[in-house]
Amino acid sequence: MYKQEEVRMKVITNNMIVEMNNMYKDGKSIKAIANNMYISPYTVKKYINNIEENQNDNKIIFNKSLPEFDSAPFRGSDWGKMCVLDKDEIEEIRKLWEEIEF
Repeated sequence: MYKQEEVRMKVITNNMIVEMNNMYKDGKSIKAIANNMYISPYTVKKYINNIEENQNDNKIIFNKSLPEFDSAPFRGSDWGKMCVLDKDEIEEIRKLWEEIEF
């Protein structure tokens, strides 16, 4: 058992997080980073894990022009016809309700 004086919480600063991530990007292992910074490997993993997840996101940037939009159907005064669902749409909604019920 540790004496109370021996157990100290080390404050992790933003500079330390940046340093951990830089070392990890340079190829150092989590254990090596922890030993170098005198902190737990679990602490290192906690702070570099978010960076790993963000790097694995395959984001696709949409940079094409949008198609022309015809607003004429929305200019009419009879919106009631647009709001009526047919039998297939009603059935789709019922199926969706069944899927999302807890």
